[in-house]
Amino acid sequence: MTNKTFKNIINWIFIDNFLSVLLVVFFCSEAYGKIITLSGNNTNIQSAIKFVVLIFISFKIVFYYKKYFHFLSIIGLSICFLMGQYFIPDGFSTNIIVLFLRYIFPLILFFYFNNHLIKSENSIKLLFKIFEVIIIINSFLIIFGFLFSIQFFETYKFSRFGYNGLLRTSSTSTYFYLISLFYFLYSYKEQFFNKWKSILVFVACFFVGTKSIYLGLSVITLAYFFMRIKNYKKKYLLSFVILLITSIIGYFLFFEFGKFNQIRENHGLVSSIFSYRDQLFLNNTLPNIKENWNFINYLIGGLNNIFDRSQLDIIDLIHFWGFLGGAFYLLVYYKFFITFKLIKIDIFFIGFLILIIFFAGNFFTYNTIPIYLLIIREKMLANKYNL
Repeated sequence: MTNKTFKNIINWIFIDNFLSVLLVVFFCSEAYGKIITLSGNNTNIQSAIKFVVLIFISFKIVFYYKKYFHFLSIIGLSICFLMGQYFIPDGFSTNIIVLFLRYIFPLILFFYFNNHLIKSENSIKLLFKIFEVIIIINSFLIIFGFLFSIQFFETYKFSRFGYNGLLRTSSTSTYFYLISLFYFLYSYKEQFFNKWKSILVFVACFFVGTKSIYLGLSVITLAYFFMRIKNYKKKYLLSFVILLITSIIGYFLFFEFGKFNQIRENHGLVSSIFSYRDQLFLNNTLPNIKENWNFINYLIGGLNNIFDRSQLDIIDLIHFWGFLGGAFYLLVYYKFFITFKLIKIDIFFIGFLILIIFFAGNFFTYNTIPIYLLIIREKMLANKYNL
């Protein structure tokens, strides 16, 4: 192999198609992690891979990119973290430092790809093709899992209905499929319900089993008809019909049958809606704050036990970063991710994602999710420029 050939291979992997490579590596490592976990063993391969990626892209950012606002933002967040942890007991355990890196990882990833835009149309097409293949394979596995009751493909480790294929957690499954639905809506627009790929994903979502996904199906249906129907009166009438159907389905889910009805009967409607996260907040998060926080912590946060998190993203964000630090983190996250003018469907997608974040957990700390966000961002841009 000549030096030129070797250089071309390196450029293909680490420059032209680095996001595609990360997508494959992260998805495969997650699938491997699920296999190992369900076999009764543990593995740190996912964390190890993401740590290596974090070091690699951090090195390139420091030495090759000079956007001082981005650097100062990350430094500012790091100072908030250090100060917040300093003012509480046992603030610098290994688990807390790892959690900090999980929060910072998406920002570093966005920073890198903001400076290293995918310029080749072939690279963009390859990225979309790989993403679609992953979606299709996983969706088939979900449907097979449901039809043949394959426990390995279950979402909740045999304790509740839901199938997520090779995805490891319910949180990842939720965001993966919400992003997938919007990805195909961007791709097919008014033809969304005429294409087999989007129909396959739509059907697979019924078996994922998370409340957010069911809400997502209603929202994507509404968005589809809004794109297709031009008459405003018909749009509003349709919105009412979809809202009514969603409310009826929600009534049966929470008041008539199934797991959510059982939770409501035993612990109340709020616990049923939030899947006990309200109980985690009241019994773990709030006592931890009252016991350990002073005035400074209310501004910049502080967490000394990861098991005291509520699993509600906004609450956990404030718990870790404080009110001031949390607001700053959200601003930085948004500025790093959104680098272009949004159109209506972009605003619709971002708004719905924000809504889900209020009711779900682990959006900011599951480090496979930023890869999917970068892909949907590329799809937004491709849609914008008709690529």
